[in-house]
Amino acid sequence: MMQLMFGAIRAANPTMPEPQANAFNLENPDVFKKEMVEAGFKHITIKRCTQFVDANDVKSFWDFMTIGSAPIVLMRNNVGEEKWRHMENCALEFLRKELHSPPYKLSSDACIGVGVA
Repeated sequence: MMQLMFGAIRAANPTMPEPQANAFNLENPDVFKKEMVEAGFKHITIKRCTQFVDANDVKSFWDFMTIGSAPIVLMRNNVGEEKWRHMENCALEFLRKELHSPPYKLSSDACIGVGVA
C-alpha cells in the first residue's frame, strides 16, 4: 500500500526521490529488536501486523491515504490548491494504471515491539 502511494506521490512530483528499500530500518524485526535491546528493554517480543484497506475506487483510496498523512498535507499546503489539483490528477492517473478492477484490498505491514524497561 505504501509503495503504491510513494509511486503516486512521485508521479505527482517527479522531483521526489524514488523510494528505496532499506533492510536496516525498523521494518526489519531483527533491527527492531536490536534497537530495543540497545535502548535497555528486556523480554522483547516483535510481532508483524498487517492492516488491510478496502477501497471501492481509486479516488476513495487516495482520499483515505492523503487526509491523515502529515507529509502529504504539508505538501498540499506548500504548493497551494491550484498546483495541488494538478498533482492530485497526476497521482490519480498513476493509481488508475496500477490498480485494475475494483474493489481493491490493499495491505500494509508494520512491526509492533513490546518489551520491559
